[in-house]
Amino acid sequence: MKEDIFSRLSIKNYNNELEKILEAKDFSKDVKNLLLSMLYKVETAYHDYSKVKRNVESKNSFINTILENIKMCKKIEIIKSTSKQAKEFEKQNRLFKINKEKKEILSFPNEKSLLYAIYYIGNEKMYLNEKYNYIRITLPAMLNEGKDNNKVEIIRDFNSWSWNSVAKEITNLNGNLIYQNLQILLSYEKLEEWMKEKEDTDKLDSLKKMLINIYPEEEITEFLDLIYKISIQIYSKKNEIENTRLNDEFKYVELEYNKIKNKRAFTSSITGKKKMLLNKIREIDSKLQNEDTLKKEFDSRNEKLPKYSKLIDLEHLKRVLTKERNKALKDIEECNKLMEPKNYVEEKQRLEKEYKILEYLKKEDISKEILKIQKIFIQCFKKKIEASKGKKEIMENIYLARYY
Repeated sequence: MKEDIFSRLSIKNYNNELEKILEAKDFSKDVKNLLLSMLYKVETAYHDYSKVKRNVESKNSFINTILENIKMCKKIEIIKSTSKQAKEFEKQNRLFKINKEKKEILSFPNEKSLLYAIYYIGNEKMYLNEKYNYIRITLPAMLNEGKDNNKVEIIRDFNSWSWNSVAKEITNLNGNLIYQNLQILLSYEKLEEWMKEKEDTDKLDSLKKMLINIYPEEEITEFLDLIYKISIQIYSKKNEIENTRLNDEFKYVELEYNKIKNKRAFTSSITGKKKMLLNKIREIDSKLQNEDTLKKEFDSRNEKLPKYSKLIDLEHLKRVLTKERNKALKDIEECNKLMEPKNYVEEKQRLEKEYKILEYLKKEDISKEILKIQKIFIQCFKKKIEASKGKKEIMENIYLARYY
């Protein structure tokens, strides 16, 4: 219904919609004028922009998002280009600053910076389930930033008759490139729909299925594998907490991978672990069968435990010891499984895969990987062109290639 209303609006009506929103906002006159100017530039350029790029959402949807995001803003401030704050922004290569919780924006006094900020503050973000462990933060961060860069190019790069891409104004070139690759191989609508899927779905499996339904599986598998690795290299450096977490994971995986690579040493390690677990079970059985030993264990444990975690009585201790015994038995079962040739090979492959992903934390130069991604993209795009049916589809692919 909202889409139908917007489709009947003229440029004047768009401005009227924004003016109604601004009437209820305590923004300065300069901010209001800049917002109106920004919307005017988007509205007047969008027809030609969509004609040139093709792979875009409807103008009504695009402008509606801008208006909805402005509605949610509680404060927008423009910094003077000669101010001390502006110099700090320039040093940090920053165009704007936002506070998502307070819904506040601080921006340079130009339409590009303001449009970036408005999308960042309200854009729906992609998330991944925790089962994707190593890339659950880095991959969404890369694709979300690529999406935000894509939204702003109508003002940043397009002036109604030509493209003028300024690299330094794209917040991450490699992330933007990868997002554009996926958008062209799938389409704007399919990529957007996939990014909005719930995080508890098998998102990466569904992405791969969509791509191999159109392109060769071997090429797509390598293509996606490179994307995941690059996301770790780029975004672990931007997020200190995530960088620390991944480096801790890497140390553990590296240790386990080095163990399993040497089968003799790995077998010896598993045998040693089993002996230790069997000894633990014997000790627990001995304590459970002897009342005096059990009492000594009760006193010993309570001396070390904090006030609110102390054991209540001997029955409580017996339950704890039984739980520990069951855990040791389960660990022995896991050790036995790992000793089986098939399971050993699978575990080795798993650790090798994790190691090869996490070693990208240490990579400084990913130019070779970007080149590989581009070669695969070109091969896939070639297949997309070859599969074209009819003049209209061929023309669409010509436009896509020209834009790219």
